[in-house]
Amino acid sequence: MNCPNCGFPVDGRNLPRTCPKCDEDLIRAKARRPLQVDLAHSGETVETALRKLEAAVSECLWHGHGSLKVIHGYGSTGGASRIRPHVLHALQKYAERHGGKVTPDGQNPGAHVLWLR
Repeated sequence: MNCPNCGFPVDGRNLPRTCPKCDEDLIRAKARRPLQVDLAHSGETVETALRKLEAAVSECLWHGHGSLKVIHGYGSTGGASRIRPHVLHALQKYAERHGGKVTPDGQNPGAHVLWLR
């Protein structure tokens, strides 16, 4: 991993709190990046997709990410997406529980973003 401020290489496994070169807060910088999970392109069942979503939300909260981009698909293979309605329902529940909101991803019709905090 490189420092997002100055590009100095830092060990991603033993991430220091600040960049040794420019003192950028690396923990905060990491948290500013959105986390992303793809629930629709490996033949997931609804149950598997919801388990993957739960794990991604937990990781997002644990590591302090402000948002989670969830790719759920839109059914381009000849019908409506099977998992999309279930994922959207679960996203709304997570948003209510954690004081966030859910918005469509502006670049992908098969994705939504869960904003936390």
